[in-house]
Amino acid sequence: MKKYIFVLGRDPELSYAELISYFSNFDIKHELNYYKKNIAVFSIEKFNVDISKLGGTIKIAEVILENEIKDIDFYLGTKNKVNYAISVYENDRIFEKFEDYLAKWFKFQKIKATRKRPRETHFTPRELKDVLEFVVCDKYIGRTFLVSNPKKYKKRDNERPHNDFKRNMSIRLAKILINLACGKNGKKLLDPFCGMGILLEEGLLQGMNCNGVEIDGSIRKKAVENLNFISKKKFNIVLGDSSKVNKYFKENSIDCVASEPYLGPYFKSYPKKEEVVKVVKELNKLYEPFFINLKKILKKNGKVAIVMPILKASNRQKYELNVNSFLKKAGFKMAKIGDVKLPIKYKEKKSIIEREIYVLE
Repeated sequence: MKKYIFVLGRDPELSYAELISYFSNFDIKHELNYYKKNIAVFSIEKFNVDISKLGGTIKIAEVILENEIKDIDFYLGTKNKVNYAISVYENDRIFEKFEDYLAKWFKFQKIKATRKRPRETHFTPRELKDVLEFVVCDKYIGRTFLVSNPKKYKKRDNERPHNDFKRNMSIRLAKILINLACGKNGKKLLDPFCGMGILLEEGLLQGMNCNGVEIDGSIRKKAVENLNFISKKKFNIVLGDSSKVNKYFKENSIDCVASEPYLGPYFKSYPKKEEVVKVVKELNKLYEPFFINLKKILKKNGKVAIVMPILKASNRQKYELNVNSFLKKAGFKMAKIGDVKLPIKYKEKKSIIEREIYVLE
């Protein structure tokens, strides 16, 4: 099996869990060779990874050297000119040796080599076509051949008919939740708190049978327009109360559930303790019947990937929902994703609400 280096995003534990789930969803045989911080190295029998479906992976490199630096036939561009880059994540010692080796190799081959740097955090797919990028971590050196394209996400965000950037989830998180919930082509996906349909957009693009519930008629209308803009495929968004989700879908009919539900009112600054206690009480009242009724419509082997909030008051004291109590009453248990400990903490930029991502079955 060939080895591949996966460079993970700003929430590496969450990105790693997504990757393990993705391998399982698409029956990709793999073995973990190395995992530290934001780097994971896997041996994969037959590489069949679509990086556009992953929200938490920045780039993928094929391992070309391991343990020692020796002659290797790598080449890009014309015979006398090459653009190259080196990204170092671990092991400065091997980086220095490799950098020296490259300089000598280019000189020996009489190649004019130009060191390049990405304009932003990493090379775009278009830039990578003209750059030979190496990834150095631990004892591994790899050649990058796949990168994510955040510019494409930004373009979709800007072009869709309706947006609420204060409340909309990111496309990146939508991809991660779908993969954690075992989402794949043809599966029946439900977002019971679909809002403007960001997660369902991603489901449609991945060929899933998409369903949603939204309690606000004007928001539902915007979600419908967003989904019609992104795809001509059919979908179903019910106008209704998510706590009564079993009214809208038959028992044992849903393959997977992925959602960032209502997390309470939008706060610009940390609210007073009294406000937080009131919000937590309201959310507990919503989620207890929701989980009980959600279990009824989920198929036997179905999974749920859902975000739960941790609220913080102005005194910096944290307040959590009675999530474990809800799950026990509903008959849910934590799913197993390799050696990942669930739930996983997650924080959106500029948000004062902390989040925990649960994967349930």
